[in-house]
Amino acid sequence: MISFRSSNLRSSRYCRLIVYVFVIALLVSGCKPAVKEEKKTPEIKPSDRPARVLIIGNIPSQNVLDKSRRYVPLCAYLEEKINARVKFVFAPDYDSIVQGMKNKEYDLVMPGTMGYVHGHPAGYNAILAPVSKEPFYRGTIIARADAGIDNLNDLKGKSICFVDRGSSSGFIYPTIALLDAGLTPGKDFSFDFVKGHDNVVLNVFLGQFDAGACFEGAHQEVFKEEPEKNGQLKVVAYTDKIYNAPLAARDDLPPALTASITEVFLSLNKTSRGQTVLKSLGEELTGYIEIDDSCYDGFRKSLQFEFETGKD
Repeated sequence: MISFRSSNLRSSRYCRLIVYVFVIALLVSGCKPAVKEEKKTPEIKPSDRPARVLIIGNIPSQNVLDKSRRYVPLCAYLEEKINARVKFVFAPDYDSIVQGMKNKEYDLVMPGTMGYVHGHPAGYNAILAPVSKEPFYRGTIIARADAGIDNLNDLKGKSICFVDRGSSSGFIYPTIALLDAGLTPGKDFSFDFVKGHDNVVLNVFLGQFDAGACFEGAHQEVFKEEPEKNGQLKVVAYTDKIYNAPLAARDDLPPALTASITEVFLSLNKTSRGQTVLKSLGEELTGYIEIDDSCYDGFRKSLQFEFETGKD
């Protein structure tokens, strides 16, 4: 311990005085009490405002939980690029998504080809289409490899499962192919709808139906981790080409926003992160191309082909 002693009282008082003066000077010069400054309200810039919520409608073409998971990377990517919260809404069936378009519930919509054609008059226009090697695809009719079904004529008297009345590759085009082969639904074969391309594959694999209609490659996608099961299914017939289902934008969206969204999708295949997003959406997806409504005129003509499908 260190201590200090004064030699006399006067000296001690003098020292104390010096110390007091020093402390007071220190307080005055460097230890002033903080004065709370009045905070000014910062100016809100457009980039700092809460982002709008962009609602994107989608169809239940596959297991919704799996499909939702696969769209998470796209949501994050879009939110970052266009400064908007992005929310995907999956309709329970094809009719519901068309009704949602009529009610203007979506800013953007992925309604399938049939849904787009029916919902287009409500004020939605195709702006983009996905490309999987080609900007079109085909429907297929599949059967078990051991079922003895080698062509469409072998389906007479059999049972067929379809996706949904609004599905292009899972109902419309396969039905036209069957009619062209001389088979009338409800008369020459029984049928039902199972809501989902993956459900078609599983029902045929399990023998619940003799055959099923789905998009080309659906059985390979369902059983990509189980190739031995995939080998137990085969394609009986292919449909005509179908232009890939579009991404459509509501026609009253701000043009600048629509242009930004278009650019984001067109540039996905140009960066490693964008390619990861594409792979998450579909193994065969390679990018998007810009399109317009006229690309679906051919499909509209196919709908003029009348056929009787009976009752559910």
